[in-house]
Amino acid sequence: MAKYLLLKHHRGAPAAVNDVPMDQWTPEKVSAHMAYMHDFAARLYAEAAHHAPNLAERNHLMRQATRLNSQLGR
Repeated sequence: MAKYLLLKHHRGAPAAVNDVPMDQWTPEKVSAHMAYMHDFAARLYAEAAHHAPNLAERNHLMRQATRLNSQLGR
C-alpha cells in the first residue's frame, strides 16, 4: 500500500488565535476539554470494535468504550 505525506506550512504554522497554555485555562474549559477527549476516545473504541478481526479484540474494544462511557455518566 502506498503511503503519502502531505507537508503544509513546513516552516511552521502560524500561531493559533486561542494559543493559551492549558495551565491557564479556566476549570470549566479544562473539564469540557477532558469530557470531549473521553467522548472522542469512546467513539474511537466503539468504531474500532465494529472493524475488529476477531471476537476477543471486539470484546476488549467494547469494554474500553463502555468503561469510558460509564466515566462520562452514560
